[in-house]
Amino acid sequence: MLPASRKSAARGSLKGAKPRRAGTVVNIASIAALITSPFGAAYDSSKSVMRSLSDALHLELGPLGVKVIAVLPGKVLTRFGENAIASVEKRAKSAEPEADGFYSHVQDLVCLRAAFGQMGKTMSPEDLARRIIEHIDRDATTGRFQVAEHTSPRHQ
Repeated sequence: MLPASRKSAARGSLKGAKPRRAGTVVNIASIAALITSPFGAAYDSSKSVMRSLSDALHLELGPLGVKVIAVLPGKVLTRFGENAIASVEKRAKSAEPEADGFYSHVQDLVCLRAAFGQMGKTMSPEDLARRIIEHIDRDATTGRFQVAEHTSPRHQ
């Protein structure tokens, strides 16, 4: 069963496009749909659901003239890394005492990955939006548009 937010994304975006048999639906997922991380189960899986939903709708609605793409951005300069680090630190502090050794090790990895996402060459949200528009303007026919040029330290 799809969470309400995913149902809303599908219903809302198709309301006008399907009857007109034209249009482009753009769903923003994340590179996290393909690369998972510790403490990322909820976020990563929700992005995977959005990617899979977009892929299926792309196949189902393409013959009707409706394009559906999932954008999988990577390093976009936002406060996401800072928020992720704060969340991990909070979870680690609330962990069971016997799990402290495990969580401190994982906490370091998660903080490294979150910090890496905001270091080096990142794109601005405006640049991401421009690239999405350029992709759509090129009459995109694929169900997925990946704009992640860099991988996490774990995947180098």
